[in-house]
Amino acid sequence: REPLATVVNPDQWQVEAYLSEADLKRIAVGQQARFDPDGRFGSALDLQVSAIAHDASHQLPAPGLAAAAGGSVATREVDGRHVPEHAVYRVTYTVDGRPQALAGQVWRGHVVTEAQPESVLRRLARAALAVWWREAGW
Repeated sequence: REPLATVVNPDQWQVEAYLSEADLKRIAVGQQARFDPDGRFGSALDLQVSAIAHDASHQLPAPGLAAAAGGSVATREVDGRHVPEHAVYRVTYTVDGRPQALAGQVWRGHVVTEAQPESVLRRLARAALAVWWREAGW
């Protein structure tokens, strides 16, 4: 779950979110989601995953998505571009319906996707194995 998104193109509403590689493995095209815009209680949008990027994003398209501007993606500035510190992948969602309360503006908010469940123990075991593999020098 990545608490970050942007609504774009007023004619064909979409939401773009940026997920970590670990979270990316838990979602698929067609899954349902919800977008809750920051500061707009009661204006949630129903979404559906429409595309998942195969490559990590090399820069954020809007500075407002960076942690320094209130977003949740840690970035560093390189030649005026916001480059993510860790691999994040763009996920595009289509919006079901168009509430007029959000029309004509760009909104930052939180996306909650119905993802495949994963136990905490499995996630910790995978992280420990990754550290061991890296430190073993293989």
